[in-house]
Formats: sequence, structure tokens, C-alpha cells
Amino acid sequence: LAVRDLFHRPDADIGDLERTGRLLNSDHETDPFRIRRKQLARYAFQWRGLLIRPAASQKELVEEGDALHHCVGTYAKDHANGKTAIFFVRRVKESGNSYFTLELDEGKLTVRQNRGRRNCARTKEVEAFEAIWLAWLRTGAPRDARGRPLLPEELKYKAGTAA
Repeated sequence: LAVRDLFHRPDADIGDLERTGRLLNSDHETDPFRIRRKQLARYAFQWRGLLIRPAASQKELVEEGDALHHCVGTYAKDHANGKTAIFFVRRVKESGNSYFTLELDEGKLTVRQNRGRRNCARTKEVEAFEAIWLAWLRTGAPRDARGRPLLPEELKYKAGTAA
């Protein structure tokens, strides 16, 4: 929770402000993000000009929320503690620019929400990308020898030629 988010959350209190100061300045608080980033790295994926990757830090989550004008910065603690999984969808050619933010239910491998600027709904392009990514996740997120994702249709082809 960033200090600036306290003014946008009606349920925020002074305890949030105190915890925010400790969270942003405490060295040991960076460890959960580092661990979480490594856990979720296997879900990184690229397809047809888009990529998806896990949020790497509290700072990055707050910056994403600021850039897209939505509340993802308030999910930092839950993301770091494994209660939810936050991912950034980017255009490959503009990977440094915020585009869409996705929340994944890891247990069910379903998307809880995927929002763009000012909480706009997904574009058709992002919708198609999300569907392919989820299909890949549900097949176990397989990769080839070079570490590239094997898409579900590639798995069918590979299985057919291996016989």
C-alpha cells in the first residue's frame, strides 16, 4: 500500500500509513517479492507481439497503478504473500510501457480481472492473448529446449509426429 493510495481507499486508516512506511523502507520486505517473482517466472509468456510477466516489486505495482490509473498498487501485500498473482501485459515493442494488468487465481488457473487504463476492459487482441496464455498454463506451461513456450497446438503436432 503506497502512501498516495491511502487517499483513494475509503477503508484506509492511520495503521495503514504506519505499515506503509515500514513496508516501503524495510529491507526484509523485499524478500517476499523476490521469492514471488521467482515462483511466478515460469508463467512468463510471449505471443503475437504481446508478453506477460509477473510483477517484480511493490514499487513496480504502485507505478503500474499510477500509469494506468487503477488500484493495483493496493494488491502488493497479497501478491508478495501469495494470496494473489499479479501480472503485467505489455506490447513487446513497448515492454517498458504499462498496457494491461492481470490478476490470476493460481489454484483455478483463471483470470480474476484484467484491466487497462482507467480500468478499461480488454481489447480483442488482449482477450485472444489471455486465452492462449491460459490454455498454455493449463497444459503445464511447457517449454522447448530453448525455453520457449510450447503452445497447445504445437504440443498436439509434436505428439502426433513422435508416434
